[in-house]
Amino acid sequence: MKGFIPTLVTGAFSFLCVVIAICAVVSVFPASPTWADFLAVVLFLLLMGGLILFFWNLVLKYDFFAYRYYPVRFNRLTRKIHIFRNNGGTGEVVVPWGSNRLFFFVGWGTQNKSLCDLRCHILNRNGIITDTFTVGTFTDDPMRVRGRWEFINRYMEGGPDRAVSHESDRVITLSMKNSFKNSYRWTCFLLGRSLFPLRYILFPWYGMLALTRWLVMATCAVPRFSPATVADSGFDPDDKGRWEEPDYIDQFGERPDVVARMRELHRERQRRHGTPDRK
Repeated sequence: MKGFIPTLVTGAFSFLCVVIAICAVVSVFPASPTWADFLAVVLFLLLMGGLILFFWNLVLKYDFFAYRYYPVRFNRLTRKIHIFRNNGGTGEVVVPWGSNRLFFFVGWGTQNKSLCDLRCHILNRNGIITDTFTVGTFTDDPMRVRGRWEFINRYMEGGPDRAVSHESDRVITLSMKNSFKNSYRWTCFLLGRSLFPLRYILFPWYGMLALTRWLVMATCAVPRFSPATVADSGFDPDDKGRWEEPDYIDQFGERPDVVARMRELHRERQRRHGTPDRK
């Protein structure tokens, strides 16, 4: 979860270490320190530096100055899957769709074991895993992950018209634009439905997390596929099968038909989990 609570906590502690280190130096210099004072300051600075390095290796290096996201592009016409790795010349992995060397499955989190996502192992000719990539975001419902796989399979085999079973499902929910509004909405999503009614009361907490998310994304590079991949994936902007991209998260979720459809799907999930239907 890039730019969330672990980033805020470790970032705050790292900043505090920097402030304490500066105060320690200022308290000694430009006075006339003894060698004992000088040695004590050096050891203290090494301690603070060690703590900062620890927080950096633990969390911060995976968030700051990385990539905003790691996209996976499914090209139905060329029947290829493009997995982004970096913006360099060898920054993507390309595998054929339908290959028996691809193994899609529901993957579970190692830290939060209640979360899952859609993953795929890439195997070599001996059946040994050589790479793994993730498609989309995480959820706490494995049926949603299977639904994501079904969506991809339908799209690759039958095209955009067969990708969904309901017209109101033809919406893109997430926006990858870096804005404070998107960061705030992503924070609301991560903190869950139970705290959402209290979001105005808890705005200082929501605001700090949203600001952390925005700052992290501001330091990260936008992923770019190779020119050859972009050329192969060209599309007609006026294509009726093209889905409009939102300016902010859940922009189209405000449409009445989408709201009704989301409520219908929510009731289906409640019935599946044996939860009483609340209207």
